[in-house]
Amino acid sequence: MRSSILLFGIVALTMMGCRKDEPVPPVEEEGRTSWLTVTYAPFWEGVAFDKYAVYHDVLDHRVQVQGFKFYLAKARAKRPDGTWEDLFNVDLLDLLNGPKSRSYALPPGTYTDLEWGIGLPPDLNHTDPVTYPAEHPLGFAQGMWWSWADAYRFVIFDGRFDTDPNGTEVPPPGQFSIHTGLDTCYRAGQYDISGTTVPDSGYAHLEMRIDLAHFLYSASDTIDLQIDNQAHGGNVDLATRLSDNVRDAITVSTQ
Repeated sequence: MRSSILLFGIVALTMMGCRKDEPVPPVEEEGRTSWLTVTYAPFWEGVAFDKYAVYHDVLDHRVQVQGFKFYLAKARAKRPDGTWEDLFNVDLLDLLNGPKSRSYALPPGTYTDLEWGIGLPPDLNHTDPVTYPAEHPLGFAQGMWWSWADAYRFVIFDGRFDTDPNGTEVPPPGQFSIHTGLDTCYRAGQYDISGTTVPDSGYAHLEMRIDLAHFLYSASDTIDLQIDNQAHGGNVDLATRLSDNVRDAITVSTQ
């Protein structure tokens, strides 16, 4: 019996050592007093997003969003002298129910730019989810793993639609489910945050706005849900188009 307990302890310690990634959101470090708080807020054409609302897209289709999750990775903030400070390695946002705020440890000082990736870069995309704790953004329990691809989904964008602008059915009758992933769908974004100063003791604040209406159109492309409404790894063209639109739908502002 004692040998079984000892063996279990050794195995547990070995598994604990598999990953040394910092948990997200970061655990507040003892003695650390400077933080950057980011509020992630979903919108539809500039109005606060409501999951119960049926909106009209740029093609006048009725649209109700029922699922919206995405990864951010490799976040860092730039100082005026050109040096960078790491903010977090990976975070998973589910904003269907409205805005969420995260506080990340960041050394005090002034920052000019914020940079992060939308999705996961290859070094994170092909890690094994079972080696992470359940609560970790890359853990298997998050429901983002594509076992057939040995990779993660980056963006989940699900819902219902109706091509009749005068329709009344709620939820709308048609279904869309567009999931991006694979390394080709990773997008980098950089944002001007000039004037952001993290105090020695306290918080600086930023707001990241995600306009879901712009997931379906940009200056150069429009996604017609009547034609393009399903992507689960095979429809690479639609997945890459959505990836471009998601990147362009994000703005960051100081508060």
